[in-house]
Amino acid sequence: MQFYRDKEVLSGTDYLKVFGENFDLKNGNVFLDVLSVNDNKINRFDIDPENSYHDFIFRWDDNITPPEVNLSSDKKYIRISHEFSNEIILFNNQGEFV
Repeated sequence: MQFYRDKEVLSGTDYLKVFGENFDLKNGNVFLDVLSVNDNKINRFDIDPENSYHDFIFRWDDNITPPEVNLSSDKKYIRISHEFSNEIILFNNQGEFV
């Protein structure tokens, strides 16, 4: 299965984590992948707990326009916000859901 990856953020800490959005437009799913560089392991988190992402994907002819999913960070947190709900999802620099 092919997944579209868009934005990525590198954790600027000793934990060496890379956070990246991962989209499965065919099935209407969106995830956050957290790569641990030290362990060479990826953890996947579902960032659509209400399963509403697929309801906001516009399809016509051969075109697809998914809702915007934003990934940002500061020294302590990785933040995810999106157009399909009013949630803000937080992860710490270790890659743990807050």
